[in-house]
Amino acid sequence: MSSTSHSKDNSNSDQTLPDYVYALLNPDIYTFEVNQIQLIQTHISYVFLAGDRVYKTKKPVDFGFINQLDLDQRHNNCIREVDLNRRLAPDVYINIVMIAQSQSGEYKIFNANIPENFVLIEYAVEMQLLPSKAILANILANNVMPEQFPQKFAELILDFHSKNSLQESTTEFAGASAVQIWWDRERQEASKFIGSTWNANDAKDFSLTITKLLEQDTDLLNDRALGGHIVEGHGDLHSMHIYLLEQKIIIVDCIEFNDWFHFRILDKGYDIAFTAMDLEARGFPEVGDEIVGRYIAASGDETLPILQPLHRAFRAFVRGKVESIESNQIGIPREQKLEKKESAATYFTLASKLIHERTDSFLILICGLSGTGKSTIGSQLSARIGAAYLSSDIIRKKIAGIPLHNKISKQQSNEIYTTKMSQQTYTKMRESAEQYIQKGYSVVLDATHHNMLDRKKVLDIAKKYNYETLIIDLQISETEALSRIASRNFDPLAVSDATSEVYLKQVEQFTPISEKEGPKMVVKTNESPQTIVKRIMHKISSPTHKKLS
Repeated sequence: MSSTSHSKDNSNSDQTLPDYVYALLNPDIYTFEVNQIQLIQTHISYVFLAGDRVYKTKKPVDFGFINQLDLDQRHNNCIREVDLNRRLAPDVYINIVMIAQSQSGEYKIFNANIPENFVLIEYAVEMQLLPSKAILANILANNVMPEQFPQKFAELILDFHSKNSLQESTTEFAGASAVQIWWDRERQEASKFIGSTWNANDAKDFSLTITKLLEQDTDLLNDRALGGHIVEGHGDLHSMHIYLLEQKIIIVDCIEFNDWFHFRILDKGYDIAFTAMDLEARGFPEVGDEIVGRYIAASGDETLPILQPLHRAFRAFVRGKVESIESNQIGIPREQKLEKKESAATYFTLASKLIHERTDSFLILICGLSGTGKSTIGSQLSARIGAAYLSSDIIRKKIAGIPLHNKISKQQSNEIYTTKMSQQTYTKMRESAEQYIQKGYSVVLDATHHNMLDRKKVLDIAKKYNYETLIIDLQISETEALSRIASRNFDPLAVSDATSEVYLKQVEQFTPISEKEGPKMVVKTNESPQTIVKRIMHKISSPTHKKLS
């Protein structure tokens, strides 16, 4: 949502607003005391901030992906907006009201039963006004990180997606062909901005790269469409729609205007990719990376990170297109048009950066004792480079038939950390890794890998397929490792059940990693995860590493 304020005397606009909009800027139209009214415009709505209320009307527009030229269509979208947004903001969306005009020209707002001498002009969604200081983007702009926000947000969206999964999705609706249809339509809609907000060379390169990735990912996209990964999500999860109120997260303004694939109904990874992309665009990539990393590590979704560079690039591209549209809207002040044009160009540039972060033909072996941060680093790294993520904690629990987030008893712990169970876990990891490698995908393996033989078996698979490799040797003090292990008892998203006893046993068994085993990188995990991930990404892209491999 943009933040453009208007008044009736706005001389910078290139066209006057509809009469009812000016009427809603008059405090007298409201039945409660209003001292000041602010109008905010998006490309599809007028939003009025009036006292402790918000009134939102729909613009009569047709952009292809949305058609609400007809009053009945706008009314239907108001109904859908209220119903759908009550899923994540149950107390915010109050009612649908009617704006009507009398024969004498007077405008009034009615909840129902418009008098005979009034004519219905427009519908509006009535909402509770939330404080702007509670908007996530504004909080972060003040360099404040709400305590445990990434964890709580990931937990909320995981639960939201699980409750809104579409189990009967088809490849026709949500598979590779559907993504291709979506992309063809979006590219055509954005083509008018090439040479303006979208650099011509970037547009050509972006389109060619998308064509390549969609061809490579055909089977994966179809598998995800049939595998329970399509949800009726939010569709617009950026930080201006996220509010933090008294430790409660409220999310508003989901997409309601169509039921097409890749809007509100979408791959769950595409839903959270918006949050990650938006936070990166605002200068907080570490927050988005942590959210997505926690989602991946908690969900057991091995292939979600493969598509993250593509999904985030798509998100940046769409924002570039939307803000380009807004920069050309009538009724928008010229200063705001220039701001939107500049912002659109920035998003298109970000899209080009993100699409090239995907790394092919790489196997990364993340090793270390429990508590060293393997899952944190591995999940965030896999999402950044577009690699499958294989976690021994997740695979171990799946083999044992234990729900991922169940806290287990001491007896169960003794059973799942036996030598036999560990061998089964590592064997399954290697089998899965080879399957992803055969499809051309990079793989991140997250496990202790305490002995040289287990490490060699994995590296031999990479060698068989001419994959480059990197061993990440995570290290941290025993005190810090044990502290992290203890804190898992209070983390509802934690999957690992390793205890201090398991850790001390690992210390006895761990064989130090030798340079002879292959290219390696020793990492002290007292640094931030983002710093570590950046260092690893730099390492795997460096010519020196490629020569060593």
